[in-house]
Amino acid sequence: MTKITHNGLWLDFSSMEKEDKKNYLISCIFLFIAGGIAGFVTISNSYGDPIPATEMTIAGIICLLIGVFFWLKFYRTQDEMFKKFHDFSVTTGAYCFIVLGIIFHSLSLAGVIAEAVHQDVCFPLNFLFFLVGALVGQVYFYRKYLS
Repeated sequence: MTKITHNGLWLDFSSMEKEDKKNYLISCIFLFIAGGIAGFVTISNSYGDPIPATEMTIAGIICLLIGVFFWLKFYRTQDEMFKKFHDFSVTTGAYCFIVLGIIFHSLSLAGVIAEAVHQDVCFPLNFLFFLVGALVGQVYFYRKYLS
């Protein structure tokens, strides 16, 4: 089974079985490509650059689905502790996404944050909220249950 290291922020690649390594790498590659496409389309559209946004979005969604498929193959072969660790980190990320997203949106509606700024950074900022929440959840879970 996969060993969780560095205070919950890293997976020990050498502890994985051959099939798990393959599924994990393929998942990471396709999810990275999907994220790159999403960032490119978001930035290009916000500045009005003429790109084939529909085709790029479809390619990004296909990459996302392939990445999720291989992540689920990897996830299913792991032990219960890894699954609890994963689920806890995703849950804390989603909680942070929702709570901080609502706060940020409320501040923009109240006029504290300009609406134009809110529209330009809405998705990247909400993704950052999710990422910070997931990282905090991983460190918390690791320190409470694994160390």
